[in-house]
Amino acid sequence: MNQQINPFLRLRNRARVWTFPGLGVVALSGLMVWLWVAKPLQPPMSNLTISAEDSEVPLATGPVDVLEESPQASEAAAAPDSRVTRESFISKAMEQGIDPKPVSIEAIEPQMVEVPAGTFRMGSPKSEPGRNSNERQHTVTIARPFRIGRTEVTFAEYDIFVATTGRPRPLDRGWGRGKRPVIYVSWWDAFAYADWLSQVTGKRYRLPTEAEWEYAARAGTQTAYWWGDEVDRDDKVWANCYGCGSESGGEQTVPVGSYEANAFGLYDMAGNVWEWTCSEYFYEYNGAEQHCIDRDRTDSRRVFRGGSWFNLQPWARSAPRDYWSPDYRSSSLGFRLVQDP
Repeated sequence: MNQQINPFLRLRNRARVWTFPGLGVVALSGLMVWLWVAKPLQPPMSNLTISAEDSEVPLATGPVDVLEESPQASEAAAAPDSRVTRESFISKAMEQGIDPKPVSIEAIEPQMVEVPAGTFRMGSPKSEPGRNSNERQHTVTIARPFRIGRTEVTFAEYDIFVATTGRPRPLDRGWGRGKRPVIYVSWWDAFAYADWLSQVTGKRYRLPTEAEWEYAARAGTQTAYWWGDEVDRDDKVWANCYGCGSESGGEQTVPVGSYEANAFGLYDMAGNVWEWTCSEYFYEYNGAEQHCIDRDRTDSRRVFRGGSWFNLQPWARSAPRDYWSPDYRSSSLGFRLVQDP
């Protein structure tokens, strides 16, 4: 049986600091204050155990870069109306000072990859290193082929949406915009972007379900990572995460497509940024992972998947799952889209 998750270990994964035995309440409080004003220390990677069979520790305390929440996170979920017709798109872009020549309907459409229908084992086996207890393995059938974004949505794509709708411009932490994945976007922001893109292009876009996401990430594999059971297989860097061997791991995002694609031709399904799904979170899989939650519900938690630049390598496996409220924003959280027929 795997060892129970230690809540202090999850805190260390989140903030990457050491906790020393014998620290009193005052000293520990001082350490937490220091975390807000200084760059976190980085612990050694050896002997890390975050798997559990019977843990009751809520996973929301762990993998997200919660110390870097956007100032926009406190804003109301409501935002300026994102609706814009296909016919008015070019004129709207011109009003915002955007050159309409490169900003065409075709230019803003994300590159999509068709994923075949199929059946797979979702979750992870009990023997998988780094496993969490909410990853119960079960069989899921994807009944129909679907199209999913080749990459995460980038700043270049999202900034056009911002300019033509008047929504707040998300922060980039000085890392650059362009082809880097957009960050500091809430579930509502991602939903509004998909809705806007659907109206502009005449096609139907949405967030993937949790099951669709994992099926696409695995690309026919059942190993811990889509490339195998070892994070550094063949002495290669396969993803951007802390401990994956990437230069930016633990530091910042990288432009999408910087590392090899999986067998479906999808990039960054492990690491770089966590990705919102349209599914409601339940600790035990109960079928909700195969459906999108009603968009009007505000009282539930949304699932995100994939790990990020900020997280230790076990979170870059195909099975890890976590959640937050739909208004949450973070420098380690973005999204990609699915296109319906």
